[in-house]
Amino acid sequence: MKSLEREFKVITELQNRGSDFGLLPGQSDNFEVAERSIKFKRKGTHDLSDLGHDLTIGEFIDIIANLAIEIAEIHSNGHVHRDIKPGNIMVTQAKNGAKKYAGIVDFGLALKINRTQNDPGVAGGTRPFFHPSQMKAQERAHPGQDWFSVALTSLYFMRASVDSLEAEINASSKGILIDLNQIANGGQETIHLDADSTPSKNYFRCLTDLIRRATSISYNIEDIANSGKSLAAAAKVYVNSNAKSRKIINSAKPLPIIGNKLAKHDILLIIDETNSLSSEINRIKSTIEEVVQEFDGTMDLRVDLWTVRDYARKDANQKDHQTVRKVGYRLTARTMAYAIGEIAADATQHDEAEAYEMAFEEAYRGEAWMPRNNTKRSVVLAGDAYAHGWLRKPWWLLWHAEAKVNQSIESNRKAKFLRLHPNAFKQNFVTIKAKKKRQKLAQHSTDQFGARHEIVPDGKGGKLNRPNLRKAVERLRDRKKATIHTICLGNDIVAKSYMMFVALLGNGVTIEGESDFVDALVGIIASPDKTLYQKLLNRNNISATAKQNLTPLTTFVLE
Repeated sequence: MKSLEREFKVITELQNRGSDFGLLPGQSDNFEVAERSIKFKRKGTHDLSDLGHDLTIGEFIDIIANLAIEIAEIHSNGHVHRDIKPGNIMVTQAKNGAKKYAGIVDFGLALKINRTQNDPGVAGGTRPFFHPSQMKAQERAHPGQDWFSVALTSLYFMRASVDSLEAEINASSKGILIDLNQIANGGQETIHLDADSTPSKNYFRCLTDLIRRATSISYNIEDIANSGKSLAAAAKVYVNSNAKSRKIINSAKPLPIIGNKLAKHDILLIIDETNSLSSEINRIKSTIEEVVQEFDGTMDLRVDLWTVRDYARKDANQKDHQTVRKVGYRLTARTMAYAIGEIAADATQHDEAEAYEMAFEEAYRGEAWMPRNNTKRSVVLAGDAYAHGWLRKPWWLLWHAEAKVNQSIESNRKAKFLRLHPNAFKQNFVTIKAKKKRQKLAQHSTDQFGARHEIVPDGKGGKLNRPNLRKAVERLRDRKKATIHTICLGNDIVAKSYMMFVALLGNGVTIEGESDFVDALVGIIASPDKTLYQKLLNRNNISATAKQNLTPLTTFVLE
């Protein structure tokens, strides 16, 4: 609350001085009155901790220029932000992927210039972006703290990770010298921009100087502040110059990255939230949190966390029932801990089927799941049931008939799946037992929404057509270019049959995760990085049973 109060007061004061930092008008200036309903504008679509390593040269140059101008505006109004970092810089990403600066957020550490840093909760920041002086309560807030952060943030986008950035700074006593002319040429030999590009040359020189001073032990905070002021002035001229003057060589090329990049992995994790898993949900939640933390700093990981329930029933008076619940969006290893507590296996289970097909449809349609560019994409379904409609058609027989067509895509898919699961089509839950149970369950109509053309409720009193369970998986696979894995958390033979079918269509693997959910999830997350996967697989605490269970995934990764 102290942080929120500090943010509210700083932004209110900036707003009263004519600087708009997102507080919506018409609210009380008194925090005690306003605190129950403080409203801010939404700034942008993403923060740069999410998209920073996807920037083009031109986007990087424009974003840092606009950031410098806005930092100078904050300082001119008497405040220091003190928490400039990629996660607090917002950009708007267009549908074509282009990124544009949207603004700074999170003024929770902000102080007036020259204010002693002894307020509750203002010490420190996020490594390595905050200046060391911010740790000392007796020191005073200084504009040089923000310019130091601008320099480190700028340099970070050209480095593979925070760790590689810190290692380079520690190894350089004279500061890191970068050649922005060379970067503007796409990483090729140094070039000299022509006379029409003077604003670019001045801006490049000032940013280079700021980075060199901020990463050197020989410059003090006053030197950094003066360099930052020069950068802001040059950036303003650059931004306001004509298009010809602002032209950057090869501006559409990706920003060159120095160092070994962490593997990027975007995961959509779909967890069954019906009460059939109530006895297991705490273990599942603690497992997910434990597993994701293991990848903090070792993988560039983003997790969208969804839960899925039954369709709403008219007789249950379930209005505003969320069949698919979006718990968390683009979660990092650190933010995952905040979202995981929201999962609760307390939704009524009306029949043996769940609305998995609806989760898949929502994932491929629109912007519900928007993985980043140039990343490995995986969907993981963890549950103990099957989709509506699974009992109504002989899905395996139909697919096998299609796969018999010589040289067909499905024939190749079958061959690949059999390499991962050599005994897949010999198992009982694919053949006779599942068939008998399917016939028995269909006869007794235990799948209420299983009919081929069934109309299902939308959770808001309306109706919609139930998605086709096969097409939903295939469209998710193809439209999002994702691999789909399944973790079966129960022993039901029909559920196992369905889970295997989804993994087959999704070019993924299926794992029996009732007892080995931890290892299954670890393996799937680590799959884009063979070295990391092998390291995790060789841990002493993985049982022989788990290793055997993970054999398909091991083959999948190491091939």
